[in-house]
Amino acid sequence: MADLITMTSGPYWHFVPMHRGLSRKECHHRYHHDLVKFLVAKGSDRVLELGCGFGEMGRQVSVISGARVTGLTMADAEIVGGNERIKAAGLEGRCDMVQGNYHKLPFEANTFDKVSVFTPSSTPQISSWPSLRPCVC
Repeated sequence: MADLITMTSGPYWHFVPMHRGLSRKECHHRYHHDLVKFLVAKGSDRVLELGCGFGEMGRQVSVISGARVTGLTMADAEIVGGNERIKAAGLEGRCDMVQGNYHKLPFEANTFDKVSVFTPSSTPQISSWPSLRPCVC
């Protein structure tokens, strides 16, 4: 599915609020900056992006804040495509992709400082993490 969306929509395939007078690209840019502000992401942070697809939002969080970002997805094609995009953006060492299931996270406790979830309704395990605060960005 991600390949089809990318083919028809280009790199800006995740859904963001559209604002009158702004192009689609500008709306995505604004959304990414709002996400970084909400996360209070900074260069020393380790951020986990759950259900990351090709990792576009995570890469933008890294570019804007300097944080190290790990994207978690279950899809083989998204791991391959995400790694290609990380390399093309020159973000190797700051961003990485991990294949796994967010219902059984493949990470040690306290690995990450911040967590970003674009579709929280599909990630029930997160509700059991007491240190996370909910958000609609």
